Amino acid sequence: MGYNTVMSDVQLVGAGANYDLQPPLNQDWRLIHVGSDIRVGVAPNTIPDVDVSLFDGVNQGNFLTGANTRGWYRRQNICISNANYVRALNNGAQANVSFSCELIQYFGTGLSVVMSDVQNVGAAAVLDVQPPINQDWYVYDFGSDQWLGAAPNAVPEMEVEIFDGVNVARFLDSTEIRQWNSEMKLPINNANYLRLTNADGVNAADLCWSAELARISGTGMTIVRTDVLVAGAGANVDFQPPAGEEWAIRMIGASVWAGISPNQYPDITASFWDGVNASTLEIATDLAFQQHSMDIRVDNVNYLRCLDTGGAGLNVGIAAELTQMYA
Repeated sequence: MGYNTVMSDVQLVGAGANYDLQPPLNQDWRLIHVGSDIRVGVAPNTIPDVDVSLFDGVNQGNFLTGANTRGWYRRQNICISNANYVRALNNGAQANVSFSCELIQYFGTGLSVVMSDVQNVGAAAVLDVQPPINQDWYVYDFGSDQWLGAAPNAVPEMEVEIFDGVNVARFLDSTEIRQWNSEMKLPINNANYLRLTNADGVNAADLCWSAELARISGTGMTIVRTDVLVAGAGANVDFQPPAGEEWAIRMIGASVWAGISPNQYPDITASFWDGVNASTLEIATDLAFQQHSMDIRVDNVNYLRCLDTGGAGLNVGIAAELTQMYA
């Protein structure tokens, strides 16, 4: 006999009240959609009048707010456990608030695969999201209790960078619109991980992230191919899998961005490259590839080449995973 994997629910939540969506001990859930019969905004762009945050019983960072559209026009991927769960604040009148959820796993005495967390970070301070040795994680989303910008276009006030212990490349910046509304899947491990910065220079902030254990590699091979390379002035760097490997590149970033805020983008030209011919995928002056999730498939023959277009040198980073190995 099987068991129910649908953990969806509808709750009547009072005006200005909270509802905690908290899995039982030894269960991991994934929140995919949130709804409400009370909506705000102007049609056709209304959204549920609900704030959705990650809560650990003390700290609380928002993934979604009823005042801002960020994140509402896509599905969610918020991994929660009994320790780090969702708190939904009903901002308006009494409302029926709904949650579309699936069971990730029952784990009994085993290991939770939810690596989501929320931490209080000082003003202008950094926090490293670094898996233990021999663990690979997928990170799906970010939030904060401090947001930057005017409603309905504010986003969490933070920076998200890939970091290898020496070099960093920026994926997300709260002063720019790039990638904040996309579905994300950022593979990280102990060697190439995420650095979060509280971009509020005055106030501490509760920064949060949604993450899931992808695998425990043990003495085997990591599936994470996330990396940061240093490009010299006006030079190229190549993200080229070894022969027999295929990768999926999930995001591209850089340490230097160009343009006029809030439309600055990494100051690179990213192209498919076969050793002879180049086909442009992303450039610093255009919106294409900057606002949606990436899934660039590369192998040893057709791979990613990134050019420093600013001419001063910079770090280029990718979030990538191994999808196949073959002889």
